[in-house]
Amino acid sequence: MVEKLWMLKLPLNIKIFIRRACYDWIPTLESLAQRNIVVDDKCPICKRASETTLYALRDCKIFRYAHFDWLHRTVVGGRLFSNFFDLIRDCLTRMSTNELELFCVSSWRIWCSRNSIIHDNVHRCNLDVGCWSRNYITQLQTMAIYRGFIFSRDCGLTLCILESDAETVVKRITDGCSMDANSVAILASIASLLDRSVVNNIPKKANRATFGLAKNAMSINEDLYWLKDFPGCIRSLVEAKKLI
Repeated sequence: MVEKLWMLKLPLNIKIFIRRACYDWIPTLESLAQRNIVVDDKCPICKRASETTLYALRDCKIFRYAHFDWLHRTVVGGRLFSNFFDLIRDCLTRMSTNELELFCVSSWRIWCSRNSIIHDNVHRCNLDVGCWSRNYITQLQTMAIYRGFIFSRDCGLTLCILESDAETVVKRITDGCSMDANSVAILASIASLLDRSVVNNIPKKANRATFGLAKNAMSINEDLYWLKDFPGCIRSLVEAKKLI
């Protein structure tokens, strides 16, 4: 399970947080009480129950419906789990990769918001966690496209067509629109590199070889070269395409 979470296209700090949450390694009040660091383990936000990891990230009254505004089907709320590990394991079987990434980001955002209330004297935390998480992932996808442009430039390549499965990002690039200051800066940098390049939205299933190559690259931590026309990890896909 941990390996599947580690393969998600998320920043390292979020993946580490989710892994720690799965094993109850984040400093909830229940965890601190077990170590005799605090006496009262009640949730510091709602004061209704012991603050376990699952309670802090899903069941607290303040954040209970934070996940519902972006899920298209009920895969989290209303289901009984004994701990956050079981919740994540259930999500792995029920959610698509994009939904799982969004769930992980929103869980991390909820924890950050909880800490802001407790430690930074923030009196209200009625943030639209789902909306914030969507925008955050969109920023990551935008940055990935920008780095693709930089990589091609540094390699001396002339980029004619860029294809991405991030539909929202492609629309922002082609329409020149953005939602926040960070996106404006990244999109402006992309616009300066576009020249005559064309940016298209292509679903993952439309180019399975490219998607397979990109997925394989996520597990490689060093430079890799191959002498044949294409790497072995996508051989079957390419050869099947030739037969069509």
